Amino acid sequence: TVLKTPDNQYHYIPNGSIAAVTVYAEQHVSYIAEVPLAVAGDGTKAVEVVQQVVDDMLELYPAHLPKAGPAYLQSSSSSSASVRVPLAVFPTQTWLVTEEFPARTKPALAAADITIPEGRTLHTFADLSEMPPPPPLEVPDGE
Repeated sequence: TVLKTPDNQYHYIPNGSIAAVTVYAEQHVSYIAEVPLAVAGDGTKAVEVVQQVVDDMLELYPAHLPKAGPAYLQSSSSSSASVRVPLAVFPTQTWLVTEEFPARTKPALAAADITIPEGRTLHTFADLSEMPPPPPLEVPDGE
């Protein structure tokens, strides 16, 4: 079996050794990482810390993290705030967002004396604004 990549590279694979092939609709998967803050006044400093974590990850994983940042402050009230950062990874590298980013961010925040509210944690969710639109709904004639 011969596979040709988008950059015109050919890969020769012995017949019978391919168990499955996955075709992704998009080149990358977009996420938003959210870091809740215990003290809303820590927002500016927290944005800087989170952005530094993102910059470090971009330097360490340039081939796996095609898009990231910038980090921004999302406040819902004068006493509640969180830092959000958009992250895009290749579909097989979601661990960078779900595991590596939290593992790096928590100690960086602690070193800057920034706390996450008790009972809450850093989490990530899919950024649906980056998703392709759904296919048009097909309605059978006569309905």
